[in-house]
Amino acid sequence: MIYLQLLWSFFQIGLFSIGGGYATMPLIQHQVVELHPWLTMTQFSDIITISQMTPGPIAINSATFVGIQVAGIPGALVATVGCVLPSCCIVTALAYVYYRFKGLAMVQGILFGLRPAVVAMIASSGVSLLLLAFYGQSLLPADPLRPDWVAVGLLPRPSLCCAVSRPTPSGSWPAPAPPGFCCTAFCEVWRESGFVFLRNRDKGGYRMDRELRAGVQSIVRQAIAAVLPDEAVRRALAAFTPGPGRVLLVAAGKAAWQMARAALEVLPRVDGGAVITKYGHAQGALPGVTCYEAGHPLPDENSFAATRAALALTQDLHAGDTVVFLLSGGGSALFEQPLVPGAELQRITGQLLGRGADIVEINTVRKRLSAVKGGRFAQHCAPARVFQVVLS
Repeated sequence: MIYLQLLWSFFQIGLFSIGGGYATMPLIQHQVVELHPWLTMTQFSDIITISQMTPGPIAINSATFVGIQVAGIPGALVATVGCVLPSCCIVTALAYVYYRFKGLAMVQGILFGLRPAVVAMIASSGVSLLLLAFYGQSLLPADPLRPDWVAVGLLPRPSLCCAVSRPTPSGSWPAPAPPGFCCTAFCEVWRESGFVFLRNRDKGGYRMDRELRAGVQSIVRQAIAAVLPDEAVRRALAAFTPGPGRVLLVAAGKAAWQMARAALEVLPRVDGGAVITKYGHAQGALPGVTCYEAGHPLPDENSFAATRAALALTQDLHAGDTVVFLLSGGGSALFEQPLVPGAELQRITGQLLGRGADIVEINTVRKRLSAVKGGRFAQHCAPARVFQVVLS
């Protein structure tokens, strides 16, 4: 019977421990101290301290120690399995849901709302442990000005440990005593934020490894510069030679303005063009082409009007003519001429987006309702040559 109680108790802890780490402690306290009197509050405080001093997540370490305390080695195995089992099932399901629907505003709102709840759970457990360490009880005493001054004196110790110690094999900082719980929690958050200082053995102090940081930043800057739309278009068109006839430029997407500007710098001549980009993305007029701004991710009347202008520009071309077609992310919404009423296409697109369909699934439907998708724009430009540069 005790094994079933351990399994069920820690299964609940694993199931409802949102936030992990310190956020699990009020749940553990409720199960092992209040609901099942397996431990006293003092024993629970000791186990939390031991759990932080040993490698591994605090919830799993606590489950193991409580299981041993209550039912020996078999109890430790049962409690640990109970704590881990719901996480394995939930993470597997959530990983699929998150990667499929992570772009939805509702999902982002749920994650945003969970953050203050996790902070409150950590604060609740931290206050309980501080009161226990300072006053020997989990509630504020009648005389709060008479704490255990030895415990108060130990409070700064974890902060010092965070500054001068290396992390444990589990990746967390040591917690020498319960009085320093809040300091330890703060230091762990501080460490996770990326402010990790390295020992300068020559000078005996601590400093940011500026040389390494500068090197990494340089690599990142060069990598970003290499994939910017401007540079990518310049490389793609460097060896391109247009035909003897007219040279027309059509660009669509959120990066259409930057791509068109780079193409105008590289191409020997452009006889006309249309640039269709998202609202607020055009950065001024471009010589020899007309810029349009339209709706994204839902196409609107400006999307349809701009696409009609591009189709009119590329009508009745000849074999010697060339169309340079620049396409970037968002182009499937911005470059659109529907075969159904525009309002109907907007409704269908909105329903697909609202149900978490990815871009492949959306365009599988939309290209059957479009006069420019599925190769139809290339057919429209025939017999002219179409040279396409696609960024995504």
